[in-house]
Amino acid sequence: MAKATEMPPVMSAQQQFGAAVLILGESHANAIARAIKAADETDFVAIDVRNRSSAASGGKIDFDSFAGYRPRHLVLAFGGTENNLVGLIETDPPFDLVCPPYENIKDGRTLVPFAAIEEILSRRLQSGLQRALEVRSHFDCPVHALAPPPPFWSFDQRTQVPNAFADLIEAGIAPPSVRRKLYSVLCDAMRKAYLEHGIEFVAAPPSSQDEKSFLLRSLWDKDPTHGNAAYGRCVLEHLREELNV
Repeated sequence: MAKATEMPPVMSAQQQFGAAVLILGESHANAIARAIKAADETDFVAIDVRNRSSAASGGKIDFDSFAGYRPRHLVLAFGGTENNLVGLIETDPPFDLVCPPYENIKDGRTLVPFAAIEEILSRRLQSGLQRALEVRSHFDCPVHALAPPPPFWSFDQRTQVPNAFADLIEAGIAPPSVRRKLYSVLCDAMRKAYLEHGIEFVAAPPSSQDEKSFLLRSLWDKDPTHGNAAYGRCVLEHLREELNV
């Protein structure tokens, strides 16, 4: 008489694939991943999906890094540096723009039309958007796009200059009021772009910002254009509330 085959225990989808919420992105996913590890979270997984050998393979995304996951929610964290590329470093001539509700203009700066800045940032975010859409195509669950961290106020003695700007730093950092406007324009442009693809946009956590909408100093990474693990924790709490996880 043949011996009956012992069947493995049935696992839920969450047990099989590791998380209710899967956060996939680039550099901004790392703060969230550190927060998940520190808190031993089980509802969230965050992965930086950049292909470290893209020069050899010809692709920028490591699709194997998230193969097999079937979360209840997917959160995309791509791009998010476009505002810094346009205006972190002071320009010559220095510029400003009117961006409601931030309508103050600093003296001695060239006024650039809002529509011009909006067009520039909308074009720049397309690269990150396309990578996000490539990743999204692997899932059939509800999808959200996450805003990058808010702008920082100013450099201090503990600040590490972002590598991409190290050779330009002698020109100085643009005023915080200008950088805050660029961040606002970028987030609005990201919201519109993602909504065109049926993806809801999630703003940065209000708890991460001071009364002037700048990233709290305690939440900066060494490079203040990125958040640290404490910022990642704020994001997780925000997502838990927004997604009802």
